[in-house]
Amino acid sequence: MSEHDITNSGDEAPRSRRELLGLAGLGAAGLVGGAALARAEAASAADGNPLVIGQTNAGTNKTELDTGGPITNDGAFKIVAPNADFGVIGSAKLVGAFGSAAVGVLGDGAVGGQFSGTDAAINLEPRLTPGPPGGTNFKGDVAVDSNGVLWLCVVFGAPGAWIKLSHGGVRPLTAPARAYDSRNDPAGKLSGGTGSPRTINITSAVPAVPSAAVGVTGNLAVTQEAGNGFATIWPSGAWPGTANINFVPGVDLSNSFAVGLSGSGTVQVASLVPTHVVIDVAAYIL
Repeated sequence: MSEHDITNSGDEAPRSRRELLGLAGLGAAGLVGGAALARAEAASAADGNPLVIGQTNAGTNKTELDTGGPITNDGAFKIVAPNADFGVIGSAKLVGAFGSAAVGVLGDGAVGGQFSGTDAAINLEPRLTPGPPGGTNFKGDVAVDSNGVLWLCVVFGAPGAWIKLSHGGVRPLTAPARAYDSRNDPAGKLSGGTGSPRTINITSAVPAVPSAAVGVTGNLAVTQEAGNGFATIWPSGAWPGTANINFVPGVDLSNSFAVGLSGSGTVQVASLVPTHVVIDVAAYIL
């Protein structure tokens, strides 16, 4: 059963993965990771001998438990230790505890899980694509996409509603960068008319703007204007019916802007009358 098999119909409140997987009764004892335990006395059982409870058992080969029949709402290997500090402790060269299932690891208690590490307390494997996951998602799900953006699901659904937990806000460049100057373009001035915009690739022109950026801020300047008019910068599509700067001939002007980027990192710029334009970028938005 995969995470995508979990569904919800009608107006019922969305159920948790634990309820849908029949795990509601397994939350009585939480697992808390901590310091490694000191080894006890000499081993009481070695390879091929029965496991001796209450003693240290030594072995150089893998011990495997294989259960063929159905086990409902319980575990194939269960430890009930109300007087022990830890229910299960795993210590190994690479991974202390590993779980693979619809829910790989389940923790419950006053603290559902505690993690520490010299390099990182926890690592989330990035997804292979940008953006939040599809499929059926539960409120509280967390994921990292291929761009390293951290996402949180806030509404159950298929797919759920997600918000960014990282990469938000405006990130100033180390220094403003010139993204475009029509005076250095063989195409020359903008031809005039909002129906003939010029497409500028911001992420190619300014390498400091990452491909994951959703917008940029900067300045739009006009010079050598052919008459009274205005200029507009926008992400893509038809002219939005707005203006970023109004001008009269013979007066060089500039104005700040904040504009979204198209999916390919481009913007469009157009002017009512022929004019040169200069686009400088000061920051990007994630």
